[in-house]
Amino acid sequence: MYHQKAIYQTLQKHLDKMPVGYPATRSGVELRILERLFAPEEARLAIYLTHRFESAEEICQRAAAGGI
Repeated sequence: MYHQKAIYQTLQKHLDKMPVGYPATRSGVELRILERLFAPEEARLAIYLTHRFESAEEICQRAAAGGI
């Protein structure tokens, strides 16, 4: 499993690949924002979301394949 800080770092990198982006900063403020917006369990699941519409089944299959 992920260490809690690593969960948010992984989520930040995932979000930064999205069309709008979510870049890292020197101060790490983006991680503190993610910590306020997402519980660790939510952040782990959000890593498997995309910007496209998908069914819950598709997201669950991807998350299960990824180790959740």
